[in-house]
Amino acid sequence: MAISPTESASAEFLRTVPSTILSDVLTRVGLTTRMVGLDPLRPGLKVFGRAFTMRYAPKRGFGTTPYGLYKVLNQVSAGQVLVVDGLGATLAVWGELATLTARRQGAVGAVLDGCTRDAEAIRDLGFPVFSRGVHLEAYGSGIEIVGVNETIHCCGAQVRANDLLVGDDDGVVVVPSERIDEVAEAARLLVDLESEFRARLDAGAGGDELQQLVMKKYAKG
Repeated sequence: MAISPTESASAEFLRTVPSTILSDVLTRVGLTTRMVGLDPLRPGLKVFGRAFTMRYAPKRGFGTTPYGLYKVLNQVSAGQVLVVDGLGATLAVWGELATLTARRQGAVGAVLDGCTRDAEAIRDLGFPVFSRGVHLEAYGSGIEIVGVNETIHCCGAQVRANDLLVGDDDGVVVVPSERIDEVAEAARLLVDLESEFRARLDAGAGGDELQQLVMKKYAKG
């Protein structure tokens, strides 16, 4: 999918915006694409990139798996984030070898509705992984990949291929690809409002004035 220069500039601006402000933006523009229940494997690392989606389902039998994980990972392009519907698995759907393969392809992070393992090794690689938790046991043969680059459900949010993922220590948000310019415009407004709040606070503004300014953040449109 071609990306316009305007959309590219908007996306690059969103790289600089904290997830907390983007969460407020979602409220403002009527989106519900926040993810829930995720923690960063290595706090301090941010994730930013276009979604490459994978969907797992319980295995139907012992036949050939529709998609092998490492074959799928070799389809990833530079700058993409792996977004995995792992059924909220309490066992690991990700690990060091998957990280190494994805990183070789130029992936810039992974967001998992499921657990990861090999935590120390992945932290040392400096590869951002956001997951439901850490568990040493791999899921094994119980599930299989049944969809690639299709619409998925991940940690409470609908994600489509090429959507923009932005995440930090506070959480991960999904910016639908068709609304990047709109979200960026609203984010600029909220960044300016927060700067104005700090300036007025330092100037001694009272509670009523500050409250009115904060309420502007949540006004629709």
